[in-house]
Amino acid sequence: MKIFKKSYTEKGLVKNDSNIQISRKSNLYKSQLWDRIPPNIKELLYISNVAPIEINQGFAINISIDLETGKIDADDVLPDDPSTLYVNLPLIESNKDIEKPQYWPAYATITAEQRWIYLDWLSNISTTIDPGYVFILYYGLERQLLLGNFEKAFRTIIELRKYHENRSFKSYSLAGLLYSCVLRNKPAFMYELKEQLSSSKWENEELLVKYWLDEDISSEEFSFLVMGFKDLNKRYVKDENELYTKAIGEVFLKKFKKHSLPLTDLVDFQSVKKKKSIAFANFSFPENVRFIETPTIIEDRSLKSIVTEIHKTSHEIVKNELKVQRKKGAT
Repeated sequence: MKIFKKSYTEKGLVKNDSNIQISRKSNLYKSQLWDRIPPNIKELLYISNVAPIEINQGFAINISIDLETGKIDADDVLPDDPSTLYVNLPLIESNKDIEKPQYWPAYATITAEQRWIYLDWLSNISTTIDPGYVFILYYGLERQLLLGNFEKAFRTIIELRKYHENRSFKSYSLAGLLYSCVLRNKPAFMYELKEQLSSSKWENEELLVKYWLDEDISSEEFSFLVMGFKDLNKRYVKDENELYTKAIGEVFLKKFKKHSLPLTDLVDFQSVKKKKSIAFANFSFPENVRFIETPTIIEDRSLKSIVTEIHKTSHEIVKNELKVQRKKGAT
């Protein structure tokens, strides 16, 4: 799609300083937790050796982005963010049940016991843990997506999505991966992102992935799309999905002369309304970065009309087929 056919220079990208010296006197060094963290995770972490009294918890990273041009600007030196590991903060190992992190956690604000749990988890991010800890790592990975090592951060987030099913994390991470692909001009990664689309209900981000890849919607995918629309009778989508999917394929063939819905032919991207959508979870990003103007394809009137028409037609086909089956069963 045109949105990826740009040439621009990425300015202000900040490389993670993975060579920071961790003092032998620091709590992080003495805990031995750092040694257990795999190198591929270490290189994506943001680390600080400032004293605890110098920690500024009013995180505010100065970044500006433009979704239309793909331009990213940032200060040469950026402050810490919610994911930053402060090597001198206290760490306590405990056998007691530790309370869960509060919403919007940061490494600097969780308890010493919680920090131990988090650092221990970093040694194997596939293990089950409260979503709050996953988000602490994810905040830093979002920063890498925009300002650092995009590829390694992208792969790590995909890995996290394999093992952590929290709905909020899945939603935030899909948005972060999608919009960073556009901003960093990485169309090849969008194909990998396609494998991450929900198999239950599509929302606007899922549709944008398909649109920006210039791909049709298959009869199987149409079920996921319908589940994202309100005011449609979804009985047969849920209870008779095999028959419903078959009916969708028949309707597609009759209407479009192929077994799929040509999304990019049906939606005029330039006329699609835009509204602010959350793109990134890292609350140290400015509001105009976290919330960006995005095209709301799922609310496009022409698409809604076509989806409704196809759904209702297929619904009747399934309804009639079930009547035939019941009659046959009664004889």
